[in-house]
Amino acid sequence: LPAHALGQTVFKRDADERGDDPTWIVQGIYERPPDIKSLSVTLDVLSAARNHGSYRLMLQEIPATGWLQKNQESYVPIRAGRIVIHSHKDKSSVAAHQRGIELPVGAAFGTGEHPTTFGCLMALQRAGVLRRGMRVLDVGTGSGILAFAAARLARVKVLGGDNDAESVTIARENIRRNGLCRFVRMEKAEGFRNRRIARQKPYALVVSNIFARPLARLAPGMRRHLAQGGRVILAGFLHRDANRVKNAYAAQRIHLEHRLNCGAWAILTLRRPCRETKVTRSVIPAPAFAKATAGLLREPIRRSSKSVGGKAGIHRK
Repeated sequence: LPAHALGQTVFKRDADERGDDPTWIVQGIYERPPDIKSLSVTLDVLSAARNHGSYRLMLQEIPATGWLQKNQESYVPIRAGRIVIHSHKDKSSVAAHQRGIELPVGAAFGTGEHPTTFGCLMALQRAGVLRRGMRVLDVGTGSGILAFAAARLARVKVLGGDNDAESVTIARENIRRNGLCRFVRMEKAEGFRNRRIARQKPYALVVSNIFARPLARLAPGMRRHLAQGGRVILAGFLHRDANRVKNAYAAQRIHLEHRLNCGAWAILTLRRPCRETKVTRSVIPAPAFAKATAGLLREPIRRSSKSVGGKAGIHRK
């Protein structure tokens, strides 16, 4: 889609019972109509070059509406255990035993409404997952909601990373909005590739709510950055992709500890063992082995005239 879109979304509609291939739906919102003819030519070339099959292009005019005001009027705080995601006007709705996170109404992502975000918030609140003094990393932080939840629940220091510069800017604004400058820091990072992330390892807890394929690719790096006994909370994939993610981490000796199902989505908590037994192998060179056993092989063998159980005994001298 043309780059001047105000916003874009991409999602996959599953195949139906007939076994048809799944359909990818790409949507963009523009202040002025894009050049449909030019876009059609581009899509034709891409479709032919990559064998993507057919596509259908639709243009729909959206009447001018005060969507932000409508969202503000209809917004209801989201509650996930002790965590409450709220707007500025709903700040008073957070009870004393709860932990509030304020996000701007109308944020494009990371508002806590998606099942994977809700599931990660619940996974963070499982007994033993968070404890004071631990070091936490949020990979693909988005708005920073999971980092804020960890800091609010256990007053731990959290480092968040995202490969999108705008997301990092928004997350930093949200840090100030929630008064968490002492606890949360955001960095632009591609996965684990960031100096600060590398310098502060190992982490006792890593959370990442992205997609199945990049999560599987992160598995080797996760092992290098996760402390022994540390946990990983992974989300952003459907049930059918859960085994692929789980197996990628099992290959790194990071094993499933808990699974939470939120509708069609899976949230996995995995753990690296506290102690790992390394398998070592020693090799005795052939000459040394021959020398060590030479005397044994040359010892004379004598037969005993005495018999045990009716059989002659054989003894080494």
